[in-house]
Amino acid sequence: MKKCLVLFFVLLLNCSLVSFAQNGKWILKKDTKHAYRVYFPFEPVAQETNVPTAKGDITMYSYTVNDEKETTKNFIYMTATSDYPESWFPEGLNTPEKENNVLKGCVDGAVSNVKGVLQYSKDISLNGYSGKKARIIITSGGANYIINLKCFLVGYKVYILQTISTEQNQDNTDIDRFFNSFELINIRS
Repeated sequence: MKKCLVLFFVLLLNCSLVSFAQNGKWILKKDTKHAYRVYFPFEPVAQETNVPTAKGDITMYSYTVNDEKETTKNFIYMTATSDYPESWFPEGLNTPEKENNVLKGCVDGAVSNVKGVLQYSKDISLNGYSGKKARIIITSGGANYIINLKCFLVGYKVYILQTISTEQNQDNTDIDRFFNSFELINIRS
């Protein structure tokens, strides 16, 4: 009987540790090159991609978690940054209207790239910087999937955060946990 109790408590401890690993602390990713930090549920994969735009190619730097085992409510968590050449904006980005046009282009580009439908887009801000929050619906294999997106413009740099989930999980708390963990940081050389 004593052995059974010990075995039971060992199993209970193992279950608790597994639960903590799945629901416990997320992993901090600090990108000093692009001056931000954010928490991911797992270690993200870094990628550098050349992205064609109407004005020319830009380089996008991203971190992505692909939760194939569906241990969280979203199967994709992603951050991306790109620097727009100042030459693309000869008159600068010094008005809210000009900033809004760039951010609207970010959202419209995302909708177009995934051939999705924009459910909503609204203005937001982070530390005084302009941004957009959007939700995009995409259909694949007869099922609807939801992209939740935030983008911010800091000077000529755009920051993008996004999650992808099933339609049933479109308002889960892990989206907020991911988005709310994003911070711009001051880097001194």
